[in-house]
Amino acid sequence: MSRPTNTERGARIAYDMAQLKLIQRELFPSRRTPPLKFWREIAAIASEQLAECEALREAHA
Repeated sequence: MSRPTNTERGARIAYDMAQLKLIQRELFPSRRTPPLKFWREIAAIASEQLAECEALREAHA
């Protein structure tokens, strides 16, 4: 098994953070708090990136 790349690590961090924000809603959101749509988009993009990294890993194996 090959080591994860920096891109994969970053995508995993972004995905985990977005999932955490979607699960734990703020009790008193402020104007500076990004809307849930923002976190859904981050999770979707990170998920696509993780799938691409996995596909590249399988192609080179």
